[in-house]
Amino acid sequence: MNLPNKLTMLRIFLVIPIIIFLVPFGDGTWARFVTGNTARIISGSLFIIAALTDFFDGKIARKYELITDFGKLMDSLADKLLVIGVFIAFVQLGRVHALIVNIILGRELLVTGIRQLAAAKGEVIAAGQFGKWKAFIQMLTLVYLLFEPVFYDTLLSSQSNPCLFGNILIAISVVLTIASGLEYVIKYKHYFAAK
Repeated sequence: MNLPNKLTMLRIFLVIPIIIFLVPFGDGTWARFVTGNTARIISGSLFIIAALTDFFDGKIARKYELITDFGKLMDSLADKLLVIGVFIAFVQLGRVHALIVNIILGRELLVTGIRQLAAAKGEVIAAGQFGKWKAFIQMLTLVYLLFEPVFYDTLLSSQSNPCLFGNILIAISVVLTIASGLEYVIKYKHYFAAK
């Protein structure tokens, strides 16, 4: 397994500790620790490492011509597991509405379906501009949400609505998610034509 693929697999494995340090289990000592800022800093730091592997695996693969079929499949899957997994954790924490995750998941399934239809015809669909911005803003939103309690406990404790900035980022993520999904549907609507 080459280095880009190892980085992709690392991103998948990091989802587990990110969520373990984010979502309390039970009501014992561990649950009390996870609700504190130290656990959030650990979870957020692990998420940043995972997000950086997404940047570096593709960059290294292209630079050193290490692109593989395994990498093409698993890189996309790793991104989805990371983003959707952490958004689902925030649903459990009551910070993100379940509708948000359903929109994100629906978009990912739709785009995956379109790409499979294209692949069946020997075509490869690259990420659109909205898709690239969507991915960036989703990652930025999750980084902010992971560190949100730390920010407000240490820096912004006087803020009257501590969730406002996070909610704005979530809203932008949803808009870009919908826009990128529509971009694929409009651009590749010919794949939906019955034949």
